Amino acid sequence: MNSGVGPADELKSHTIPLVQDLPGVGDHLMDHQSVNVRFRTIPGESMNYLNDNTATSFDSKLKRLKAISQYLLFKSGPLTSNLAEAACFFRSDDPTLFPDLPPLHEDTSSALGRQT
Repeated sequence: MNSGVGPADELKSHTIPLVQDLPGVGDHLMDHQSVNVRFRTIPGESMNYLNDNTATSFDSKLKRLKAISQYLLFKSGPLTSNLAEAACFFRSDDPTLFPDLPPLHEDTSSALGRQT
């Protein structure tokens, strides 16, 4: 709703400028909880070199340039990955399926501390 598209009254209550009054927007919004699973990789085989904040060596910069070139020229390579190759969603609102499932209130974002 930060875009200004949604129910006019709700947008007004949050002082968000109205772009389009669409009453149904956000009615069935649900959080999708996730669990981040990390794996140890062979040195030099991860994609950390794609992250400007952690990869500063010349080798990392060269690998990054290669990945960018491969994507621009051939639309292939590591930049075609979303880095989350699989996901599974299951119903957690049915207590007969998962009787001991506690409610999850933790922030599971990969952008902790950053505005998303």
